Amino acid sequence: MYQKKIKRFLDIVLCGGAMIFLWPVFLIIAVLIKLDSPGPVYFKQKRVGIHKTHFDIYKFRTMRTDTPKDMPTHLLKDPEAYITRMGKFLRKTSLDELPQILHNVLINGDMSIIGPRPALWNQYDLIEERDKYGANDVKPGISGWAQIHRRDELEILVKAELDGYYAQHLSFWMDVKCLLGTIKSVVKSEGVVEGGTGAMEMAATEEPKQGKKKKVLFVATVVRLHINLFHNPYMKWFQEQGWQVDVAANNDYEDPEDCVIPYCDHFYCLPFERQPLRKGNLRAYFQLKKIIEEGNYDIVHCHTPMGSVIARLAARKMRKRTNLKVMYTAHGFHFFKGSSIVSWLVYYTIERFLSRYTDVLLTMNREDYKRAKTFHARKVKYVPGVGVDLARFKSLESREDIRKQYHIGKEDIFLVSVGQFIKRKNHRVILKAVERLKDKYIKIMICGDGPLREELLEEAEQLGIEEQLILPGFCNNIQEICNAADIFVFPSLQEGLPVALMEAMACGLPVVCSKIRGNVDLIDHKKGGYLVPVSDDKIYVKALSVLMKSKEKRQRMGQYNKNKIQKFSSKVVMDKMAEIYREEM
Repeated sequence: MYQKKIKRFLDIVLCGGAMIFLWPVFLIIAVLIKLDSPGPVYFKQKRVGIHKTHFDIYKFRTMRTDTPKDMPTHLLKDPEAYITRMGKFLRKTSLDELPQILHNVLINGDMSIIGPRPALWNQYDLIEERDKYGANDVKPGISGWAQIHRRDELEILVKAELDGYYAQHLSFWMDVKCLLGTIKSVVKSEGVVEGGTGAMEMAATEEPKQGKKKKVLFVATVVRLHINLFHNPYMKWFQEQGWQVDVAANNDYEDPEDCVIPYCDHFYCLPFERQPLRKGNLRAYFQLKKIIEEGNYDIVHCHTPMGSVIARLAARKMRKRTNLKVMYTAHGFHFFKGSSIVSWLVYYTIERFLSRYTDVLLTMNREDYKRAKTFHARKVKYVPGVGVDLARFKSLESREDIRKQYHIGKEDIFLVSVGQFIKRKNHRVILKAVERLKDKYIKIMICGDGPLREELLEEAEQLGIEEQLILPGFCNNIQEICNAADIFVFPSLQEGLPVALMEAMACGLPVVCSKIRGNVDLIDHKKGGYLVPVSDDKIYVKALSVLMKSKEKRQRMGQYNKNKIQKFSSKVVMDKMAEIYREEM
């Protein structure tokens, strides 16, 4: 009763009353911000709300507009150098939070006056810890129980536990206690740390009592589409072993402030570029070389084509002089059976040459493993992909809710594909197959984004299937979408061991996919689906027709895939990686 009705009523009354007196303060602060530095008055950022929904939080801007765009505030080496004079005052007094009273509490209702402080949408470590205590199931607040216990100085585990305590003891008197504690903290400016959370500050400075703290550096081209997608579990594992975990990659977030890397002690933003002959890669090489030489690392684990090339070259000197171990995970070599002669001449030559600077070369599919065994790496290991967290597929949103959201009828056959809109993903062959099927009840959704988006839309229009095509963009709820689908289609020309395909299997979907490396490791032909020649839309039509006609076959193949994917679970992969890491420690 209190949480659902009384608390909201009190929020409206108190915030509405406060705004009667605060509007002149808002106006004065806005004018002072404008006079102090050019730029907008407000700063807006995506945060996590009740039940892990997302919303935009509002604050008064405290940073200069010339703050480096490639690094978030808490990862800047000297954040105070970029905080405006007005910003220092606003942060010290917590007045930068005032806009939340108007926009987030009073108008939008995203927040309450008192509640757990909302996490950044990609602050997965805090969100995961809060789940253990049910703290994600109460509305976030401007201040809360954790904030009156030393605020930013708290480590993630402690902060989550305090948030959980609040959630479990939520009451009128608890809120009063938090409100009074907040007033006291603001007056004394307790617990305000510029440039980082307590977890980051402590992890970066705390040394073990005996001996040097061991260090690992993860290197990849980008953060959002690689480090944060695949490597957080391994970074967490290293921290649990007492290691310092650093990351070197390019910040590829649209809003640089969204770049939060869980389980990372130090982040080095390097100008990696996907195209090999760009100037950024040369600069990244010299910067990374300096980081490795000065960092005294025990392990450098590199990923992605350019990230691994530059890292292995940059680490040559220290690998000879120290006990540094260089590990490289090949997420799919760019040369493979059926690839062009140019790919073999260029990429095969480079990989074979660089393998002499590699202590452990990890591969994710059988074809790459056999090829890598002929290289010069000290060790070659096979790991079944990056792993799928099967727990995420146990309690999924209702199938009907997702279909209703995208206007997919009960009688419709819902096909789903996932992948960037680039040539390598070969989405056009599916559009041609859908056109050949001549069935208006087929709906095809392709989740992703990329440079070929407009071309795909034009292609669909020319084929007359634009009403059947759904392009929702980059999706964070792929498992929910797959759960609502009937068939998963994956026509890619090149893969390592595709996560998208593994997630579809975990959802119990039958699959029609290209017969290529990686896909053949996962899908057993005529048992879990159909393996099809890469660009033969006629064979795709035939395979899809068989599955569309038989619900029983779809269910049988889907269950087969659900059973098989157990071998590729995140637990299996984590255990295998832990074993490999321990060998090199």
